[in-house]
Amino acid sequence: MNRHIALFAAPFLIAVCGIASAKNVPTNVPWESVVADLNKQGSLQGIELRFGSASAQGLTIKGSVTLQHKEGAFPDTNRQVPPDEVLCAKAVKQVLIRAVEQARSAGANAVVGIVSQVAQHRQDSPANAQCRSCMSGTVAGISAQFAQLP
Repeated sequence: MNRHIALFAAPFLIAVCGIASAKNVPTNVPWESVVADLNKQGSLQGIELRFGSASAQGLTIKGSVTLQHKEGAFPDTNRQVPPDEVLCAKAVKQVLIRAVEQARSAGANAVVGIVSQVAQHRQDSPANAQCRSCMSGTVAGISAQFAQLP
């Protein structure tokens, strides 16, 4: 019996994934609101964040990183789907937290030149992060450098 369920479930899951990737909707959230949340949580502690590729110009770069995080569309058991903006903000927070952790490990006190990047979709904005939303959730990604500011 379980084998028959698996035979029928596999095509269904493949179809759902196909539909999910077909949506591929851009969602923007202000960097400022995400940074305010991170400051409130105490996640930055001595690490400065600078957005847009121009923010890295003229600085001594200690390393770089490219990160992505997917925030699922059904995070709770009642199956309420949060708005794309909420999922995007959560996903952006997670990639920034990971970037801050890596900056600390590299001996840097700043993450600079932060640019939203998910697959081939790149948004070089000092004002907004961009995520890509699909049926199964929202993906945020960044490329950034680490620097030591005076």
